[in-house]
Amino acid sequence: MINAYELEREPLKGGLNQSYFVRGDFGRIALLRVAHGDRSGSDDIFRSYYDATGFTTTDKGKVVMRSPREQYDFTYSAAIRGLAVLPPLAIEGDRIILPFLEGMQTLADYLGEGNGDPRALLPAIFGDLRNAHKKGFIYGDRASKNILVDKRGFINIDFDLAI
Repeated sequence: MINAYELEREPLKGGLNQSYFVRGDFGRIALLRVAHGDRSGSDDIFRSYYDATGFTTTDKGKVVMRSPREQYDFTYSAAIRGLAVLPPLAIEGDRIILPFLEGMQTLADYLGEGNGDPRALLPAIFGDLRNAHKKGFIYGDRASKNILVDKRGFINIDFDLAI
């Protein structure tokens, strides 16, 4: 059972999930990620996005939603295999506890503020992606909002889409 209490901070809202700031037995500030109850239209939205890029039509690709359990297992396995993936702390039902990484920004925000050199950062990100593929992991929905960066490096987050 997840033993956590919500902190008085505005939740982080996403299209498929909402993340609440919590503190609990894990000893530090974390995010309690809860899937929105109704995801019925999500498949159509994502299929249309990937159709527009040609992925699902030309390449006969398939886009599916990972359950919270599948997300947890995927990120845990990828992290212990040395990939730049945020490892989860706990799971209960459709609720996942993730570490909160203070001071990190999305890739777009970080580079947009002139904090980093893309010529140094982007090869490392693509190197991790190649390494993931070699180890049998397909991250899925990769966008600048799903890569967090600070002066120490980067980490991939958000694995609710599988391709």
